[in-house]
This record gives sequence, C-alpha cells and structure tokens, in this order.
Amino acid sequence: MLRHFHDAAATTMVATNSLKQELAGRGFKKLGFWTRGVDTDLFNPNDPAKLDLPQPIFMTVGRVAVEKNLEAFLRTTHSGTK
Repeated sequence: MLRHFHDAAATTMVATNSLKQELAGRGFKKLGFWTRGVDTDLFNPNDPAKLDLPQPIFMTVGRVAVEKNLEAFLRTTHSGTK
C-alpha cells in the first residue's frame, strides 16, 4: 500500500543512504535525498533576523504530526512570542 502511495510522487525524499537502500530493497522507486541540517549560509547566527515581536521568541521546527503535540506548545504561557 505504501509503495502504491509513493509511486504517484515525483520523488520520495529520504534522509539517509541506509533508508534509501532499505526502501529500494522493498521496491520503492524515484528515491531522492533531503539531508538533515541547516543551511548555514542562509541561516547565520551572525546576521540574525530583525523581528518586531515581543521577546523571547519560541519556535518549533519540524514536520507537522500528531505525535509532535503542537497544541501543547501553543498552549504554553511563557511571556514572549510563539
């Protein structure tokens, strides 16, 4: 069922070579890499973004999924900005 779902995609992105090999071994096609990490040329702590928002700024970075419990993050009562 998962192979059928992913076959409709132009590319199924994987983060590691071992995952690519595992999925290829299970018959998945059109696999590409989306490596983990931050582009430090684009996101540089020496040149921070200027945001006119109450400080501190809290954020979460990741995929949106039920198990990430974003509702709990949004309910926190810390002063600042989420």
